[in-house]
Amino acid sequence: ALEPTAETSRKLIRTASLTIRTAQYDADLEALTQLISSVGGYIESTYQSGDLESGSARSNSMTLRIPSDKLDEFLNGLDSVGRVVDRSESSTDMTVQYADNEARLATLQAKMERLNELLEKAETVEDLISIESAIADTQYSIDSYETRQRTIDRQVDMSEVDIYLREDSPVEVTSEMSLGERISRAFQNSVEDFGQFLRNMLVFIVMALPALGLMAIVTAAVLLICRAKKKGKKAKEMKEQK
Repeated sequence: ALEPTAETSRKLIRTASLTIRTAQYDADLEALTQLISSVGGYIESTYQSGDLESGSARSNSMTLRIPSDKLDEFLNGLDSVGRVVDRSESSTDMTVQYADNEARLATLQAKMERLNELLEKAETVEDLISIESAIADTQYSIDSYETRQRTIDRQVDMSEVDIYLREDSPVEVTSEMSLGERISRAFQNSVEDFGQFLRNMLVFIVMALPALGLMAIVTAAVLLICRAKKKGKKAKEMKEQK
């Protein structure tokens, strides 16, 4: 097989792998999703872990397919998504293998034409069976090489990008802040905690209103009974004194 001389006909498979850390997980995940869509890519697979309510850091492992002519634009756009802490890229030249597959396909297709010609001229059952078997084997080989070519074309046209997006834990976020930022974050957390306490208290009061109302009625009834008994006792004492 001869290697194509035109640079535009080269079959280069590009891949990239990145680790991104973020303190704003939801916002950066949404920004990443929009960036993928804007360049015409798609998410091939994804795996999420972690739980915000339990306090464990969340993460998302993605395998993306990005149009190769938009790969550089996509990678540059990741500068606005969190902090890229690890990045690697690779390129595999499949030009020679692709050309070799094309040559083998041409040979197999020529063989298939000859076999079809022989099939038309077959005179015995044995010759017919033998030629049909050879045709089946040849067709299988043709299908196999065509599948390989389509796979290479897909990998060349749509680059694979693996992204691991990880949320910073509260300790990691705090350790990277300046003193002023730590004080501001602590004050903000205090305000948020106090607001959450007031909301919880309001919910408790609303839930307890029926029981509190019943208790108020019982208490009022007990007080009225006690007051009535006290008045009756006082009236009886005054009557006895007379």
